Amino acid sequence: MSWRPPPGERPYAWDARRLALENSRFRIYADALTQPNGDHVPDYLVVEPKSMRSAGLSGAMILPVRDNAYYLLRIYRHPVDAWTWEAPGGFVDDGEQPEVAARRELYEETGLHCAQPDMLDLGRIHPVPGLANACIALFAAQNCLLDENAPIDEEIGVVEGRWFSEAEMLEMAAKPGGVMDGPTLQAFFLYQLRHQK
Repeated sequence: MSWRPPPGERPYAWDARRLALENSRFRIYADALTQPNGDHVPDYLVVEPKSMRSAGLSGAMILPVRDNAYYLLRIYRHPVDAWTWEAPGGFVDDGEQPEVAARRELYEETGLHCAQPDMLDLGRIHPVPGLANACIALFAAQNCLLDENAPIDEEIGVVEGRWFSEAEMLEMAAKPGGVMDGPTLQAFFLYQLRHQK
C-alpha cells in the first residue's frame, strides 16, 4: 500500500509557481511539484481565471427548460476544433452574484429571460480540476420567455440555438459527437435528478 497523506494535506510538495502566460481573462502557471518518492514535475500546468469569487467561483451556466425541452447553443470551439452543443453561460463579473450572472448571460446570448422564482440552483462544479482552478455555478431556468427585441451578443463561434426534447438530450449525451460539453451534461443530469417531477 502506498503512502497516503493525512486528509486535507497535499500528497506532494509545491515548490514554486511561475507565470507562463496571461490574457485579459486567464493566467496560466507552471508549478513545480515534488512527490515523496522524489519524482519531480517542473511544469504542472494550472489555468486560473483572473476574476474569482470565494471558493474559486468564476463562471455561471444556465440550462433553459420549457415544456420538458432544453435550449442549447451550437458553438464552434477553437481549442478542440469542433462543434459543440452547450447551455448558455459565461464569466461572473466582479461584484456580481452567480444567479444574476446566469440570468444576464442567458438574456445576452439567447434573448430568453426567466423570473427569479423560476431559477433553480443546481450546485457548483469544477469543470476540469486537473487543469483549471475554476468553479462554475450551475442553474436551470424554467418557464423561459423569449424577448423578440433582445439585442443578442455576437459570441465568437455561436451560430444557432434550439430546443431539444428530453429524449433528444439523452440520445445526444449517449452518442459520440453529441453533447460533449461537461458542464452542460452535468446541468442536464443534475436537473433530472434533483428537480424533475
